[in-house]
Amino acid sequence: MLRQLMEEQLLDYVALDIKAPLDYRKYSSACGKLSAEDFFNIRSSVNLLINSSIQVEFRTTVVPLLHTPEDIESIANYIKGMPLYTLQQFNPSVTWDAAYGDIVPYSREKMQAIANLAAAYVQQVRIVNI
Repeated sequence: MLRQLMEEQLLDYVALDIKAPLDYRKYSSACGKLSAEDFFNIRSSVNLLINSSIQVEFRTTVVPLLHTPEDIESIANYIKGMPLYTLQQFNPSVTWDAAYGDIVPYSREKMQAIANLAAAYVQQVRIVNI
């Protein structure tokens, strides 16, 4: 669908969530059940956007249970050179899975340290919902 919309020149901006490093095991762990086909479609969408001329924002909600600082750095390295990577602080009061309600979000300082790691790879890192 993304490729078709791009070919028809119907997009001028795309924001795409990257849930985890683009490694099948890590991505599947972050998303629950994920088929290999779905994972390759996700990775293909990321690659398609990396190589496009469309304005792109990649973003990740940083969940301490799922993401280490090194995981975010790995994602930033994958999208190296892109103009914007947004890191959203996890909010335990708004979850689909009640078990995530007890997770303590990373502190403002830790989020900034994570953003600093990512900044070595992308043009701009933005932190939201702090």
